[in-house]
Amino acid sequence: MTVFTLQAIIFREASGPAYALVEQMAGGNRGFVCLVKSLVDEKFYIRKQLTTIPNDTPSEESVVEHIPATCSTSRLISSHRCRRYHDDGTPVFDMHSLYFEFYNGGNLTMLLEQLFKKQQPIPEVFIWHFLARMTEIVAGLQLGWTKGTNLSLDQRRQNRSPVCHGDLHGGNIFLNWPSNGALLPEIVLGDFGNASVLSNNDAGGLGNLVEDIKSIGNQLIDLVDTYNIKALNKDDGDPSTWERRFPKSYSNDLFTWCCRLSARKPPSAPKMVTDLLPVAESHIARLLVPFRNHPQASAPLRSTQPRLPDNPMLLPGRGRTTEMSTLMPLRKMHNHWLFRSMDVPEDVYHKTCKIEAKMHQEALVMGYKEISLADSSGDPTHCKCFRKLPQTEKQN
Repeated sequence: MTVFTLQAIIFREASGPAYALVEQMAGGNRGFVCLVKSLVDEKFYIRKQLTTIPNDTPSEESVVEHIPATCSTSRLISSHRCRRYHDDGTPVFDMHSLYFEFYNGGNLTMLLEQLFKKQQPIPEVFIWHFLARMTEIVAGLQLGWTKGTNLSLDQRRQNRSPVCHGDLHGGNIFLNWPSNGALLPEIVLGDFGNASVLSNNDAGGLGNLVEDIKSIGNQLIDLVDTYNIKALNKDDGDPSTWERRFPKSYSNDLFTWCCRLSARKPPSAPKMVTDLLPVAESHIARLLVPFRNHPQASAPLRSTQPRLPDNPMLLPGRGRTTEMSTLMPLRKMHNHWLFRSMDVPEDVYHKTCKIEAKMHQEALVMGYKEISLADSSGDPTHCKCFRKLPQTEKQN
């Protein structure tokens, strides 16, 4: 078979391995997120790039030392900082490249959307599993508690400051399948970009810890209610009537904890450990029995496992592209692009060229300017600035 050469975009930090760009992912207001593959161990990682004021440390780094090592939160693999300066030498901002573990099951929001499309109910065992693991996570963040240890009598943190996540929603709750035979995925809380470390004397800040627990309650109601299709349509989607729509197939204990966690004043992290966790573990043990007897029982929960690309993001050449090409979102990254030649089969080559050529032509018709991937010396190490063409300059 004929082999062709394409170009992959490479991230090479000041230290550590190089990574090939695989896929662009959704990012927040402060960061650009993408899926990358290490050129050393060939494993997938998540790369988050963000900027801060000079000498500032991202929350993702500053809170790590305050989270117990056993707490199931996204793990920061490495962090790299560089600084941009004005022509007069004064610093403009610091740029951070953060690398995290990749979790292969998507996130909770993706799971809910998939099951909604298929009109499949959430298995009750997964809901209890979610509650048990989130209880362990929030107790680790707020109390420094580790599963298998007793809470102190005064139920205060010992030698640790409480951590408030501040952005606890389904998109930041990740699923990870440790093996093909696993019956349930691991639950991992990620994206600590809005997290803060609080003082035990900060009454206002400690109140934010309650908001994290309320957010868990909100996710719980989504799990039991939003995808109860028939009842939801009958009630026109009024969220205040979830109690009436509560599926009869779920247990009374689950209804009780839905009420408690969605109340104006939800239980504290210590109460979740002492009251909720034993109940959740008991139901998990009971409900896992049919899962073990039916290997396909967990198939609906695996629907968000992404099919990982066979190749990095590949470009047919390093000459020209347009603002609307597959490279367009990368302009937000504000850094140099390094390239590496990769040999690919003929079908991959033609597919890549066809997609890029089509987007290139469509972009020009829409009035977007061609941009160069090479500087004046011909070294394709960065992308020059580009702009939207005025209406009168549109090309046919």
